[in-house]
Amino acid sequence: MLELSTVVPREKIKIDGIQYDMLNADEFELKDYLKLQREASQFENLEDKDFTPKKVNELMKAYDVLLEKILLAPKKVRKRLSGTQKIQIIAFFLEARKRAVQNISNSSPDFKDSTGETRKPG
Repeated sequence: MLELSTVVPREKIKIDGIQYDMLNADEFELKDYLKLQREASQFENLEDKDFTPKKVNELMKAYDVLLEKILLAPKKVRKRLSGTQKIQIIAFFLEARKRAVQNISNSSPDFKDSTGETRKPG
């Protein structure tokens, strides 16, 4: 049985002792989520030589844009975050989505394919 809910749980992030919600990936349209995911991962494979002052500035701007979209915290709170903290929040957002997808595939019932073999979806 497939069980769906339109109520989407949100992850929480505590900054300086105050808890803020982080949007769930399911709250985005698919195209917007894919764009977010692409933006978040565009800097993953950079090498040391790529970290010029210009590239670091672009990276920080990209992280600020992403945080504005996913973290429901006032701008003054987001501005206080260090680059490393921004990376941690974005990674947490992406990992939360991966965990949700894994939970769905782990809880999905087995089914028989056209050959009669039992398989897990996914």
